[in-house]
Amino acid sequence: MLCESASSSRDSRKLLRFFLAARELHFHYLEKYPVTAEVNSAVREKLASALLQHAYRACDPAVADAMYKDYAAQGGRLLWRVRWLRWGSRSSLHQRLVAPLVKAEMLWRRLHRRTQVTLSN
Repeated sequence: MLCESASSSRDSRKLLRFFLAARELHFHYLEKYPVTAEVNSAVREKLASALLQHAYRACDPAVADAMYKDYAAQGGRLLWRVRWLRWGSRSSLHQRLVAPLVKAEMLWRRLHRRTQVTLSN
């Protein structure tokens, strides 16, 4: 049995709300402790990508659209996965249609990383 908490919930909408609040906290720290423009952009891009994934799981197209735009504004590569997550957030039907593509892409990236590590050793 999994413990229910703010950052570990079975409810995807609760998780989305938690990570949106965490994003604001990250932004606060980026303002309070300035970093280079490259680091700032990289953090914002990573947050937008992660929140796009959570918006997809929660079927929240408004957040998905906002995170997609923020991701693109930070110079994030508009990969198919990013587009699929945005489109999949539209409804549970869209999500079911996109899910196999997202899973296949994640498996491909994991395999690619493993082969890169193996080749570098």
